Amino acid sequence: MLAHRGDLELTAEQVDRLQVRDEELEREQVKLRAALEHRQHEAPARTGQQPGTGMGGSPGGRHRNSQRTNSATDAKPAVRSLEEQLDDADTRAYLGAEEAVLTEKQRDPAREIAEKYREDLYDQRDRAKQQKQ
Repeated sequence: MLAHRGDLELTAEQVDRLQVRDEELEREQVKLRAALEHRQHEAPARTGQQPGTGMGGSPGGRHRNSQRTNSATDAKPAVRSLEEQLDDADTRAYLGAEEAVLTEKQRDPAREIAEKYREDLYDQRDRAKQQKQ
């Protein structure tokens, strides 16, 4: 929204309040990323074993007939989970700002801007995923 302050006719006070909220969102995003990184590094170190080995010699300590997972695909759900958490944090920040900072007149144009931003973000993610394949 800050990039569209002119379009939304934000006051100086609104800009200040949105900047504070943006900084809070950035701190939350940093914590989410750090927590994911910590979880990824903690699991093998905590057990003292190599990833994918467990008691009884079977990978991951699973029963012989249980489905085995690939460590490369195991990372994808964690990344997707991070994306979802970041998206949720962004949505909460937007909704909080919409309610606490924006006037009624500014809300509809702000929603259109937010929807366009989210569409562009999803398109960018899809292109990145397709390039990896």
